[in-house]
Amino acid sequence: MNRLLILCVCITCLIAGCAAQTPAVQPAVNPLPTVIPSTVTPETNPADVPAVPIAAPEPSPSVTPEPSAAPAPVIPKTETEIEALLSEVFHYSGLVDMEELNAGFVFSITYATEDNFTGRQLYDKPLSLASDPLAEALLRAQAKADEYGYRLLIYDIYRPTDVQRLMYELTPANLKKFVAKPGPNANHTKGVAVDCTLADLDGQPLPMPSEYDEFTARASASYAGGTEEERMNRDLLISIMQDCGLRVASGEWWHFALNGASQYPVLDITFEEFVMAREDEVRQ
Repeated sequence: MNRLLILCVCITCLIAGCAAQTPAVQPAVNPLPTVIPSTVTPETNPADVPAVPIAAPEPSPSVTPEPSAAPAPVIPKTETEIEALLSEVFHYSGLVDMEELNAGFVFSITYATEDNFTGRQLYDKPLSLASDPLAEALLRAQAKADEYGYRLLIYDIYRPTDVQRLMYELTPANLKKFVAKPGPNANHTKGVAVDCTLADLDGQPLPMPSEYDEFTARASASYAGGTEEERMNRDLLISIMQDCGLRVASGEWWHFALNGASQYPVLDITFEEFVMAREDEVRQ
């Protein structure tokens, strides 16, 4: 009995000693929470971050380039200005392109279309070529027309000989008196004759007693019919042209030739030849 009691006391002491030597277990303390910014960090899965829409940049307004405007026409008023202008443009075999002068003329080259009395297109290009003397006279006439608030509208000037020949062949027999036979009397083939009328500043032809290339009595330069306005316009045109050294054809109020036109030679120059010569000049 005493041994059993001693043994229990020993065991109790042994247990108490072990408990005294075992450190107390501290309760687990949660660490302070880490504040993570809303941006993506290496620990953040990019797929978990909501996509933020990015505003598209405002489109810049489209700017349409201004078309390059043609230089405003300049009408020379003095002989010095006329000579200076003619000296600046291309010349070939005594011919110049009236449109290249940019002197306010209006052009309606009907023989470059089918809208003419033959019903055929006779020119492959709508060129308005003139000899130097005729170009000078037309520039003077343009300056005079400008004083009245008008422009010269040109229908035809230089006509190659092969075109003159074709035109004569296409003209009915009863109208051939209105078309010159190819030769020394065909002043268009010399670059010294012009078919023209007066036009307003918008390029619209003024009323005349007849239409251009209308081969009737109304086309006469002295026709007494028609309206007063038509006759006044025709007579003003004739007066302007005569003051500048050109004479009117009696049967065609629109047809004018230089005084002394018979002294000028026929020029057998094609439009293509003139254009090619001008292109060669540009390339040089």
